Amino acid sequence: MKKSLFFLALFAMLTVPAYSGSKIIAVNPVGIIFGVPNVNVEFIRPNGLNPVVGGNLYIYSSSGWSVFGLGVNAGMRKYLEEGKTGHGLYVGGYGGLGMLSAKYAGASTSSLTFSVSGGVGYKVMFNDKYVIGLEGGLSVFLNSGITVGGVTLGMYSGVGPYGALELGIKI
Repeated sequence: MKKSLFFLALFAMLTVPAYSGSKIIAVNPVGIIFGVPNVNVEFIRPNGLNPVVGGNLYIYSSSGWSVFGLGVNAGMRKYLEEGKTGHGLYVGGYGGLGMLSAKYAGASTSSLTFSVSGGVGYKVMFNDKYVIGLEGGLSVFLNSGITVGGVTLGMYSGVGPYGALELGIKI
């Protein structure tokens, strides 16, 4: 858990100063519950076409397996309601790149993952500061898989649904 919090804080510190306008920094609490903390930073633009960057961390250890992963993603969100940006109905498109490394039975290997996603979401902003949002869509995943010591870690390539809950703050 300490590594997860450190990762989230480091990502926020590196990303926040990169843009002088308003930003929404959000986490997905569902990811944190399942051990995959992730954070997104959305840069609010007056035209409603907002760039989004994010990162995630994956740490798993059980039954002799030890897996560590890092991922980054970037994309755009277009808000559909006139005069609203950073809240309301939006569509988004994203691309992601990740790296996983695994150890099992004294052997180790690594894998690259790629994803392209598109979705629809809705955000509500309270007091012009606090944000809660829900997004869903489809992703295309490609990965090279992980096999260590003759055992394959379940990896998925193909098309699948995704969903995200965002809890954030506008700064």
